[in-house]
Amino acid sequence: MIPGNSILINPMKSVCIIGDGPGGLVAAKTFLQSGFKVTVYEKDDKVGGMWAFPKQSESDGYLSPQTPTNFSKFTVGFSDLSWQSLATGESHVPMFPVAAQVGQYLELYKDRYVPSSTFKFGHCVISADRVEQDGRHRWKVVAETKVGGLELGESIGAKHEEGTEYFDYVINAAGFFSKPSITSYDLFTEQSSHTGKHILVYGGGNSSGEVASNIAFQLSSSQYSPNTSIHNNRFEGMKVYHVKPRPLYAIPPYLPGDTTNTFIPLDLKFYDLKWRQPGPIVSSSGPLDPEVAAVRYSAIHGMVGDQSDLGAEALVTKEEMTPYATLSESYAEFVRSGLIIPVAGRVSGYKEQDASTVSAVVTTNDGTDTLIPNIGASVVASGYTPTAAVSFLSPATKQTLEYDETSTRLPILLQNYQTLHPAVPDLGFIGFYEVPTKDPDGVVDPFLSTQRSTWHTPCKARNAARALNFPVAQAERVDFKSSIVAQASSWAFVLAR
Repeated sequence: MIPGNSILINPMKSVCIIGDGPGGLVAAKTFLQSGFKVTVYEKDDKVGGMWAFPKQSESDGYLSPQTPTNFSKFTVGFSDLSWQSLATGESHVPMFPVAAQVGQYLELYKDRYVPSSTFKFGHCVISADRVEQDGRHRWKVVAETKVGGLELGESIGAKHEEGTEYFDYVINAAGFFSKPSITSYDLFTEQSSHTGKHILVYGGGNSSGEVASNIAFQLSSSQYSPNTSIHNNRFEGMKVYHVKPRPLYAIPPYLPGDTTNTFIPLDLKFYDLKWRQPGPIVSSSGPLDPEVAAVRYSAIHGMVGDQSDLGAEALVTKEEMTPYATLSESYAEFVRSGLIIPVAGRVSGYKEQDASTVSAVVTTNDGTDTLIPNIGASVVASGYTPTAAVSFLSPATKQTLEYDETSTRLPILLQNYQTLHPAVPDLGFIGFYEVPTKDPDGVVDPFLSTQRSTWHTPCKARNAARALNFPVAQAERVDFKSSIVAQASSWAFVLAR
């Protein structure tokens, strides 16, 4: 040290990442490589988020181990970890990896790029407040830990411990689809036999079609499978009624290629450069531009037609509109066979015929009510609400973010690839938007490429944020709330007791 002079050393800046799903993992790796001190809070005891690999049993997870990804392994992966890294011996990663393999893949990614000391497993963040400390803004993060094997959030007689830490920055990677949006119904007042009754599925998103197909497959197998040991006369005559507010295109996982007798994964077809609009790729949210909607309609219509050949009017699109799809190779054929019966409208309630007979009340798109009789079980595919993913933020921060609890699609107004709000430049969001794919690099890279530099220079971050056009986002949310709210991809059983 030279006498009379001092050397200013910038301390390592700290980042708190909430959630260790694909977005949280790649954010942790990237910020570690950029010289930040990173801490990842995860309420469960393993990495992966909804794809977390069950350690104890198949029920110890959010998804069935055999649940396939929506898109192929060429899309649902990190650029710095090949799926071949997971294959050992005779094991093989299929074109559409299943949930158990995705969980193992994410564990491998963590082992390779993110030290175990980075994680705080079993820590549920209950509050994150922006406070003044030493003349600057910092984040006070309070987390609750499990004690004695109790589940987090238990209130009656629950024991827990709370810990507090301070960070320069917070990244919310808790997930947009954080809490099922389910209206609970008690279908029957008495014990009832399901024999001869029908199954109701309602929701207008991808998973509603998937679950309808899976149930139909099980019903079909119970009658026609070569394996007679699974035949069950109780299910004879059962139908699956699928209630949805709009036509749903049934797109198979493989589509014809450009040459004869070739098939390719559907995501490669979707990403064909001929569908790309002129000019640079830009971030967008809100209602689709009519020209973009027309291009998407034309593309999907060219793949599966108008579906009038399936014999179900509720699946036929009579005008150009934003297309909604379910990714299933069997949905269309089960509709054609009559095992799945699509119904246009929304389930508005249930009507009890007697102690053991219930009908579903469906309000059709023209405003009239119709009954679907003899319902034995109901599957809710009405989507998720993102409210739980921001529940730990203070009321003041939510107000600054222009939080709207009633908006299921744009609850907060973000810019820069849906990652930042200009008034809170030290708070970032990863994956906080509706997206049908699982593309970690596509979600995180644009955000991280900005934040790796701007969070080293807070003034630069504030100036960049101020330049964003927020009136546009506000108008988009108004348009969204005035339009029909799309159903998200989730489902849960509401079974008769």
